[in-house]
Amino acid sequence: MAALPAPGRRRDAIGRVTFPEHFPPHESTHMKRQRATVIVEVDGKILLVENRGGLILLPGGGINPQESGLHAAARELAEETCLIADSLQFLFSHESQTNWHHVFHASASGTPLAGDDAAALQYFDQDDLTLSGRMSAATREILERFLGNRRESDCLCYGSRC
Repeated sequence: MAALPAPGRRRDAIGRVTFPEHFPPHESTHMKRQRATVIVEVDGKILLVENRGGLILLPGGGINPQESGLHAAARELAEETCLIADSLQFLFSHESQTNWHHVFHASASGTPLAGDDAAALQYFDQDDLTLSGRMSAATREILERFLGNRRESDCLCYGSRC
């Protein structure tokens, strides 16, 4: 007899236990790919990966079976940028057309170098982010949410409401 998932957990289509707080339900009829997505900032600029097709993305990739989102974020960051995550903090989940992005903020050490999956790496500031027509829609949406949350947090921390 198969063990039942712990309370608050459920099994996905292939029998893996999922955690609702990490894998939010969605309306689509097919299972979306679970993706760890990483935001790394250096001096106010955000590291982005240009893939071999010329599309600009945040570092990240698929979460393997039996792998946590946190582990996948660290692994994908190292594979694509050669950076080692010193710390990772879960920020939010974001649904795109084909993926559930589990978005992490990382502080990392090392010198960024394009890994096997990347054609090039660059740091972009906020002005560049709004101008880039080569950025994926999901990357643009995630960055808008991240930057919006940060601006809102700055207002709360440094404004009259603190």
